Amino acid sequence: MTVTARSREPDSDRTTADRATRPKLNQYQEPTIMNNLNSRERVMLLIVLSFVPLGGLYYSWTTYQEMRTYRVDQILKAEAEKNRLYDLSQTAMKEMDRFDDAYNDASLPLSVADNAASYQNFLSNLITRSGLKVVMGASDLSRPLEMETRDRLNKLVKEHVADRLTIRDIKANGNLSQLSDFLYDFYDLAILHRIDSISVDLIAPEKEDEAQLSIKFTVSAIMLPSGPETKNWSEYSVGRLGKPRSAVTSLVVARDLFGPPNEAPKISSRTSSEVEVGSYFTHRFTADDGNADDPLTFELVSSELDGFELKTADRARSATLSGPRVAKAGRYKFNVRVSDNRLPLLTDEQVFTLTVVEPKPEVIQKPAEPKPPRKFAPDTYITRLTMGLNGVAEVGLNNRGKDESFVRREGQSFELDGKTWTVVKIESRTVTLRVEDELLEFKIGSALTSPKTTSKAVTSTEALSR
Repeated sequence: MTVTARSREPDSDRTTADRATRPKLNQYQEPTIMNNLNSRERVMLLIVLSFVPLGGLYYSWTTYQEMRTYRVDQILKAEAEKNRLYDLSQTAMKEMDRFDDAYNDASLPLSVADNAASYQNFLSNLITRSGLKVVMGASDLSRPLEMETRDRLNKLVKEHVADRLTIRDIKANGNLSQLSDFLYDFYDLAILHRIDSISVDLIAPEKEDEAQLSIKFTVSAIMLPSGPETKNWSEYSVGRLGKPRSAVTSLVVARDLFGPPNEAPKISSRTSSEVEVGSYFTHRFTADDGNADDPLTFELVSSELDGFELKTADRARSATLSGPRVAKAGRYKFNVRVSDNRLPLLTDEQVFTLTVVEPKPEVIQKPAEPKPPRKFAPDTYITRLTMGLNGVAEVGLNNRGKDESFVRREGQSFELDGKTWTVVKIESRTVTLRVEDELLEFKIGSALTSPKTTSKAVTSTEALSR
């Protein structure tokens, strides 16, 4: 093997220009990447490095645009929410001002001399508008209502806050519905007044059909010093009762203490039922009440099956219990309560038992064995069908067992083998005979054991029923 050594080219062979352009390195400095690249590689590297800041600038710009858009959206949403809250506040303030104006208008006038007369007139009109006949009682303006507060020097002082007007022994006559209307108007108005006491009695207790009431009550009203000077009240309803007039009136009238005695409702439906596993179950509960106008309320107190509910209509006398399919056999109980809408409240309860059983196995019934055909007079034959001299059709028969022949007309009978035979109809080719409950049709030459057709005879009773 021959190894050829490459001789190192001495520095003396390089040109002076190369020495001049060659960078001077100290003995500890390493050559850079650029020094190891040729001119083409250097150009490509510079082009790549020039795109790095451009990409950074593009990313920064798009991020800025997204943040700016998000910020603008947030500002717009905040402005819209601010405007909405402002509108709500303005609406609330307008409603508050309207309420304050109406409330001040409804307060008593500041003039102490006008308090009693003004409120008495207003209250009298309010009562008579409901249909009641009213007699106003005596009025009394109490001493001013005061409360203790502290002044600027932190001393306890008494401040005048209101005056109370009391009207006693107000009397009115009318029925319960009229009284209910008055109470609804009285408590639904935005006026600082109340009924301190009330008593209701029957005018004629001995007459059960006349439910006229004698009413006596005491009313007190508050006068605010801050209220405006006015002689008129504006009726501003606040809906504090939470129900319409008709609903409140019906509830009061239903609890008429002066009507007939309250009778308890009674559940009258059956107490048990039976279904198979996998079946739907519904049951209708019915109840009776001696007071025909009492609306009844049904309630499912307890249930040993989940998913069952009781539905009833308004003022109904029945309710329907229903639920999902019953998946397990057993005995299940439902406790149902019915109540009227009177005072005192009367109820009735019933425990309903539902028995759920497994389906009964299907019973396959064997087909009934066919009855063998009856054979009558096997040795007797139909020999002829003729028309007699008098125009009456006749049938000839031959009993070969006894070697005798005989003739019969329609409606005539004969005895064979302990049975009575009757000639029903004779035609040109067939004859119909009746034996017991059958009609037998024969052709000429056939034995009585081989009828052409058979059918059931219709009795006179069956014919009349049809």
